[in-house]
Amino acid sequence: MVRVEINGLRKKFPDGTSIGPIDLSLEDGEMVTLLGPSGSGKTTTLRMVAGFIRPDGGSLLFDKTDVTGVPPRERKIGMVVQSVALFPNMSVFQNISFALDVAGWEHEASVTRVEELSEMLSIKNLLNRRIDEISGGEGQRVALARALALDPELLLLDEPFSALDPQLRRHLQGEIRELQQKLGITTIYVTHSQSEAFAISDRIAVLNEGTIVQTGTPNELYENPENEFVAKFIGGGSILRGKVVGESRGLLEIGIGNATINAEGTIAVGKNVTLSVKPEDITISESTRIGVQASVVSVTPQVGHYRIMLDIQGQLVAADIPNQDGMKYTPGNEVLLEISSTGVDVIEER
Repeated sequence: MVRVEINGLRKKFPDGTSIGPIDLSLEDGEMVTLLGPSGSGKTTTLRMVAGFIRPDGGSLLFDKTDVTGVPPRERKIGMVVQSVALFPNMSVFQNISFALDVAGWEHEASVTRVEELSEMLSIKNLLNRRIDEISGGEGQRVALARALALDPELLLLDEPFSALDPQLRRHLQGEIRELQQKLGITTIYVTHSQSEAFAISDRIAVLNEGTIVQTGTPNELYENPENEFVAKFIGGGSILRGKVVGESRGLLEIGIGNATINAEGTIAVGKNVTLSVKPEDITISESTRIGVQASVVSVTPQVGHYRIMLDIQGQLVAADIPNQDGMKYTPGNEVLLEISSTGVDVIEER
């Protein structure tokens, strides 16, 4: 398919909103997700890659060829957006074959291609139906078939399943990942859902306020966030502020008020640090002698566990406790916490 290089793409809008500079590369056949909250610049970045928004600067290379000024129709891309924008006055077959007809394909070749794609996406039985006779999930499959009709080198997906119910969304995520790997097509996927990004991506680029703040595999982002935003957004981690007060047995000793937490790292004593602690790395100690002192602030039932908010020296952390244990605690309880040293991410404050 195609290797994509995004070099310093940027755009400034009349209202003062700025996106970029965006630097990102995709290997041939790789699926990379742009992940971030609403307004972080995901869709604008995607539309610059598609050619629908002209950047103010930077370059876009497809296999080392600069396509920054090339019109969208000449970029060999396929695109699916949240509002599938199918033609309501056409059948499913006509929607899929539309791009082929415009490109001047012979009727027989067009029919063969539509049948091939409809078979691949399990919508062959829908070809003669009107668009208002199919479901939302079926509509997304039709939109995907239409995007793939001309065998694009790059597939762009802008939150294609966000309007669907969670169960169907998860099912289609699995389907689209399987299809992408089968076709080997280079793909950029946009979503604000961490779980969706983790389920389908080779790598994830996390955006915040118009720039990419970290890129990596799902596991790299979860286990080694490079800044506070990624720690909160990706891992749901609690953020604590402290200072390195010493080192013992190869672990940093980090002071948080009168409490001390051990963590892996190589930061010098005296440095101020930010800690990210994931809920699953905190347990309430059964010992009466060891652990970090904390008080229970709230206890909230979740699916399969209780989420307990705890106060450590005036700073809040969340712990996920199994159902059978979570029921023991109520707000106001004084407890001791055991925090896994390998589960604490330490970020030096600059």
